[in-house]
Amino acid sequence: MRTRLTRIAALSAAVAFGAVIAASVATAAGNASRPESVPPAGEPVGPGCADLPAEGDGSPAAIAALPGGDAIASSPDLSTLAAALQDSGFLDTLNGDGPFTIFAPSNVAFDKLPTAVLDSILADADLLSSLLGFHIIEGEALTGVQLGDAGTAITLEGSELTFTPGADGLTINGSAAVVCGDLPVANGILHIIDSFLQPPTSDFGGNGSSSVPSSGPNVTAVATPAEGPNGPDCATLPAEGAGSIAEAATLPLGDAIAANPLLSTFAEALTAGGFIEALNEEGPWTIFAPSNAAFEALDPSDLEAILGNTEQLTAIVTYHIVKGQSLSAANLVTSASQTSEQGGPLTFASQADGSVSINDGAATVTCSNIAVANGTIHIINTLLVPPAE
Repeated sequence: MRTRLTRIAALSAAVAFGAVIAASVATAAGNASRPESVPPAGEPVGPGCADLPAEGDGSPAAIAALPGGDAIASSPDLSTLAAALQDSGFLDTLNGDGPFTIFAPSNVAFDKLPTAVLDSILADADLLSSLLGFHIIEGEALTGVQLGDAGTAITLEGSELTFTPGADGLTINGSAAVVCGDLPVANGILHIIDSFLQPPTSDFGGNGSSSVPSSGPNVTAVATPAEGPNGPDCATLPAEGAGSIAEAATLPLGDAIAANPLLSTFAEALTAGGFIEALNEEGPWTIFAPSNAAFEALDPSDLEAILGNTEQLTAIVTYHIVKGQSLSAANLVTSASQTSEQGGPLTFASQADGSVSINDGAATVTCSNIAVANGTIHIINTLLVPPAE
């Protein structure tokens, strides 16, 4: 059986060869008139646009000359999507007359899926077609502003997408962010997104059917962390009374940490920095609380130095806090990243076992979704270190 990388590499090679042929045809026809419903080339929008090549294959100028399928196949940041489209036959579809609005998950978006899930998707033609169809709007070429104004749209798969404009750009279904939008292609518009879109389970099957194809995995269940407290450290907490998950729900964040037997060292650090009372305020808060075991992994002299340096202690503690949101493990994975109270970024990804890793595996959530009166606690196995300024 081919491995995931072998399969993707083989498909990508085939796609790349096809793209070379298609590109020469597109160049010859480059001055052909565009469908009236396709807007002229504009300025791509979003932080991810800076990652595109300035010229040549995958650049905005090159993409604008190609139809949707070939545009995706030519982009180095979309090679996994190109392979999946080739496998499903959608590359030819997206090279049709259109117009199309295409939401293209980047390679990073596919990397968020557990390997077993991606392998199962690529091996199931019906499931693959259903999922890819959920990333395509047929008959319209819509800019990010138009999508935000519309609020919703029906996909080729038959389910509805919702669009929320914000200061940081457009969000789709509350889970995927457009990182580079408004990329014109010869027969529509391409929007590169940072997460793979998953149809709602009620509309998940191909052609709008109400069930997941029997041969495919339940992608949502496998790739999304469980709701409620989850992880090996949860079982070590008291079943009831002080320090229990039930009691934590009645306490504000600072007091809940102070009562938790797995977090006594972290509580000491919060007390030393004057954070307990602050975390008892209204919130909401999301906090990544290093367990006692996480602190025990530090050299005692390092821990003593941290506790004795107010500025360093404040930077470290605030790097473990997200203010203004109470985020579940599933919310964290869906968002992919958050800005800490310290100001540094935190990134999140789900693992094959349903756990959440932070900052590319620097730490793992060992007991997630502990609800408190003004937020959520996630116990982690390693102290997070803020990035150097």
